[in-house]
This record gives sequence, C-alpha cells and structure tokens, in this order.
Amino acid sequence: MTTRPILFIDGMNNFVRCYVVNEAVNAHGELYGGALGFLQHLFFLVRTFSPSKVFVVWEQGGGSPRRRKLFPEYKQNRMKSPDFNGLYKNQRDALMADATTKAKQLQFLTQALGNLPVTQVYIPDCEGDDVVAWLVKHKYANTPTQPKIIVSSDRDFFQLMEDPSVKMFDPIKKVLIDSDRVMEQFGVSPRNFCLAKTIVGDNSDNIPGVPGVGFKTAAKRFGSLLSSKHEDVTVDQLLELARQQVTTAKKPAKCYQDLLLNEHIIRRNWQLMYLDTSCFSASQIEKLKARVNESDDNQVKPSFNYLGLLKAFSGCDIPVSQSLTEAVQGMKTLLF
Repeated sequence: MTTRPILFIDGMNNFVRCYVVNEAVNAHGELYGGALGFLQHLFFLVRTFSPSKVFVVWEQGGGSPRRRKLFPEYKQNRMKSPDFNGLYKNQRDALMADATTKAKQLQFLTQALGNLPVTQVYIPDCEGDDVVAWLVKHKYANTPTQPKIIVSSDRDFFQLMEDPSVKMFDPIKKVLIDSDRVMEQFGVSPRNFCLAKTIVGDNSDNIPGVPGVGFKTAAKRFGSLLSSKHEDVTVDQLLELARQQVTTAKKPAKCYQDLLLNEHIIRRNWQLMYLDTSCFSASQIEKLKARVNESDDNQVKPSFNYLGLLKAFSGCDIPVSQSLTEAVQGMKTLLF
C-alpha cells in the first residue's frame, strides 16, 4: 500500500495566483476570488493526492530581517506598488490595487481554513520558504518512504528535492515536478540547484547574479559539477574550476573570468538563497516546533467544523454553492 503524502502549501504563492485571476465577488460586489480560488484549489489538491496531512505556510512578505540586513535590496521589487498614474481600466483594477481588499480576503481565508483539517503555520519575521524547508528537512526528515509534496511555483524549492521523497506540484501548469524533470529542463540537479542560482541570480527576489550568465551557460560550463546527483558542490569548488580554466585553457570562456570577478556576489547569493535554519532565532524555532507538534497531538489535531466554515462565509456575505459543499464534505472524507 502506498503511503499517503504530506502536502506543504506555499500560502502566499498560491493566494496571489488566485487573487489576480479570480473575479468572484460577494453579495456586495466585493472581490473574494483570491480566497475562494485558494479553497477550490485546496479541495482539488486533496482529491488528487489524498494526503495524510496538509500544512498551509504563511508569511508577512518582504523578506526576512536577516536577508534584508545582508542585502537591503532583497525583495524590494515586491514592496513597490504598481504605478497606474492614478488611472484604472475598470473598477476591478482599482479594487485589486487596494491593499484593504487583499487583507479582507486573507482574513476570511485564514478563518475558513481554521475550520478545516489543515495546519496553518505562521512565524513572525520568517519567510515561508524557510518554514517549508524546516518541515521537509527536519520535522519529517525521518520519513523517507512518505511522499512530501510542496505546492508552489517558486523554484527556490527545487533545492529540497535532493531528498527523493520530495516533489513539487506547480499550481499554474498543474504538473508534478521531480528531480529528473528539473535536470531535464535546467541541466542542473536539485542538489546543486541553489548553487546554480547563486550564479544566475533571481529577478523575482531582486537578486542580481553574474552578468550575462544564465542557466544554459552555467549548465554548459559547469555541468561536471552542477549535474552531480550525489555530491554537494561548494562555492569554493565552483570558483576553483573557473580559476583552473582561466589559468590553463588556451581560450577560456568569458564566463569563467566573470565568475572570479564577481565572487562576492556568488558568496552573498548563497547566503540569501540557501534554505535552512540559519534564518531562524532559537525562539522562532521553538515557536515553529510548538505549532507543528500540535498537528501531531490527537487532542488538538486540526478538526473539521462545517458550521464554523458556514459562519465564516456568512460573515463575509459569500454564498455557499452546492459544489463547495460537496468539495468540503469530500475533503472531510479523505483526510479522516
């Protein structure tokens, strides 16, 4: 019998995706598509994977204080509001630009999830990526036969797939990603994907890499290191290979010299991109352990409260459709 997987849902990544495409409104014409789309996707995930546990990991956004101290420009591109020059194509665009609309949806969504058998995790001043990494690499590290599925479109999680029990489900493409798929697409193994990103950079997090070097170039020039599935390659090894090429090759490729000139960027990027406990204080780890351990305690295990869920919908004047009722009941059946 196949062991049922654990789902780790990147909360903000999935919410924002729904928020920008779902135009559902409540009885007063207020947008609630982000929250409703999230719930509908959650029910789809439960039907598809029949998980034994579901974690929804939230964050406040803007990057952790440790990373911002290391690199003040980190994620600053996400902090800027879009410039519409005071003009909006329609009322929906104006509402979408209103932070209050997003806050209301998130408040309703977290309340609704609180009545479902899922564990919501939020640790102040911590990024969701780091929390998911802790869950996968520490909390559930000793369950090698239990599949662990991270639901996100964030490539930062590829590095966690060095554990063969870890896969990613892309909520946009609706595909399950494993280590072979990462290797096929990027020419880099998940084990060394983070190292490759230190060279390439990450525009979505406002992290510059070595100028002119993308994944194709990195895979071509450093494939002997980055394609390794069994060895954790270090920044020092990468730089040593570049140094050897510069000093011994008759016509070394320009990227080798570029790497050596930008060593400080590569070393900084590793500190920004590597997912582990280094971004946590001792008190944050204790809070994380306490919150997650609750989900393992039968006395305080996340429960199904249909009346509470209906109350959450009623409080926001959101109609409960027949399809939603059936989905919720189906979720109860699968998770218990």
